Amino acid sequence: MSATPLLQVHDLETCYGDAQALFGASLTVAEGEFVTLLGRNGMGKTTTVRSTMGIIPPRQGRIVFAGQDITHLPSHQIARLGIGLVPEQRQVFANLTVYENLVATAHNRLNQREPWTLDRVYQLFPLLKERAGNLGANLSGGEQQMLAIGRALVTNPKLLILDEATEGLAPLIREEIWQCLTRLRQAGQTLVVVDKYVNRLVQIADRHLILERGSVAWQGTSAELDQDRSLWHRYLGV
Repeated sequence: MSATPLLQVHDLETCYGDAQALFGASLTVAEGEFVTLLGRNGMGKTTTVRSTMGIIPPRQGRIVFAGQDITHLPSHQIARLGIGLVPEQRQVFANLTVYENLVATAHNRLNQREPWTLDRVYQLFPLLKERAGNLGANLSGGEQQMLAIGRALVTNPKLLILDEATEGLAPLIREEIWQCLTRLRQAGQTLVVVDKYVNRLVQIADRHLILERGSVAWQGTSAELDQDRSLWHRYLGV
């Protein structure tokens, strides 16, 4: 991992109208690291993701990605710099086929040495190859999530963010997504994942941040979080 973090988020304050959602949230993510954002509903996880992506610009604070200040950039420019997002609710193109969804976003603008191609995504998710001619609207929730991940990967991001990575998925499909994330980490992909299944995440992620009322209440390694189950009860309701 590089000495300088790939992503640095400093003291974010973000509001929805008059309602403040983030109160000085800060985090860093090193290149090649798998980091999770944990916390109960409404604690600021998705807002942190949206502010980082420029979807909801922060009122105060600073965001640096790959050495560049991206705090006030529009979301499409942030995506071009190398942040891929798998959003909450997946948001695949319902009226396009699986194949069309994937080729619509495919680009190696950062000239990655081993880029994510259509064939490589099909190797990661063989089911997508079988469903290549199916419309996005006709896929199951699990298939749509695989497609959303594949669609983000073919943009060849330096950082891949998944918001509510396994929300609403059946247990077997959740496990398939987690195994996919493990393979991505092994391949060197930097990951930030919002999810709630802490018992599984401590087995596959490097580090975790727990958000409470819009700020980071705790952060540490998987081993540290696994050992202190009082944190699970206090902050995660587990």
